[in-house]
Amino acid sequence: MDAETITIAMDQPTAHALRHLLRKVGEHWADGTALLRPPFHDMEQLSAVLRMVDSELGAARPAGWRDAAETRLVPEEPADPGTDLARALTDVGNWLTKGGQRHRGLIVFEAAVEAYRRLDAADPAAYRPHLARSLNILGNRMAMAGYWGETMTAVEEAVAIYRRLAADDPAVYEPNLAWSLSALGVALAEMGRRDEGLTAVEEAVVIYRRLAADDPAVHEHELARVLTNLGDRLWDVGRGEEALATAEEVVAFYRRLAADTPAYDPHLARFLTTLGSRLMAVGRYSESQAADEQAKEIHVRVIARNSAPGTTSS
Repeated sequence: MDAETITIAMDQPTAHALRHLLRKVGEHWADGTALLRPPFHDMEQLSAVLRMVDSELGAARPAGWRDAAETRLVPEEPADPGTDLARALTDVGNWLTKGGQRHRGLIVFEAAVEAYRRLDAADPAAYRPHLARSLNILGNRMAMAGYWGETMTAVEEAVAIYRRLAADDPAVYEPNLAWSLSALGVALAEMGRRDEGLTAVEEAVVIYRRLAADDPAVHEHELARVLTNLGDRLWDVGRGEEALATAEEVVAFYRRLAADTPAYDPHLARFLTTLGSRLMAVGRYSESQAADEQAKEIHVRVIARNSAPGTTSS
C-alpha cells in the first residue's frame, strides 16, 4: 500500500507544535533548540497521541497512520509563532501527561521552557512571568515522574524570577513566589536537604499568612495547603510538637469550612487522620484515638450522604 498522508484538523498553535514534535531523530526544535530527551520514534504510540489530540479538539475523524510516512498539518503559520508555539507545547505536554505518556510529555515541557526562554531574552518585561510559570509547570511534571533533581533546578529558577518580580509588584507576584517556595521545599526535602526545604516552606507560610489576613476568601485555602507542607517538613527534621501544632491548625481550618459546606468533610477527615497518626507517634494515644474516631464518623456521614437517593457526590 502506498504511504498515505493523514490530514489532521486542529487549531493553529497545536498544529505548529505537533509539526515540531514529529520531526525525525536528530533535528531541532524551532530556532535550533535541541531535544534534551529521546524524541518520538514509536509510530504506534504517536498514533495514539494524535487520536487523543483530535478528541480534545473535537476533530471529525480519528487521526492515525496507515503505512503513512508523514503527517501533514494544514493550518497557516500563526501570527506570532514564538508565543503560540510555547503555549501549544504546554498544551501538548498536558495532553501527553493525561494520556499516560508522562515521560514523553517531559520532552514537550522542556521545549516549552526553552521557547519561553528565547522570548524572555528578546522581551523580558513581557515574557519573564511566562518563563517562571513554565518552569513551575516543568518542575511539577518532573516531580510527578520522580525526577527530584530536575524538579529542584526548575523551581529554584522560578523562585529566583518570582522573587525579583514580587519586589517590584508584590500584589501580583507574591502568591506565585509563595507557591514556588512551597514546591521548592518539597523538592529540597526529597533531595535530602531537609533543613533548606523547611526554610523555603517557612517563607511561603509567612507570605500566605499575610495574604490570607488581607483577603482570606482568596488565600486561606493556599495557606492551609502550605501549612500541610510545613507540617511535613517540621516532622522530617524531628520538630514533632511544632508539626502537631501545624496539623491542628489545618484541622481547625477545615472544621470551620465543613461546618458551613459539607463538601469539605472528606478533607477534614483526611487531616484528622494525619493528626491522629502523628499524635500516636509521639505517645498521645487518647488524643490520637479521638482524632481517628472523628475521622471515621465523618467518613460514615459522607458515605450515607452520597448513598442518599438522587445524590451523586458530596
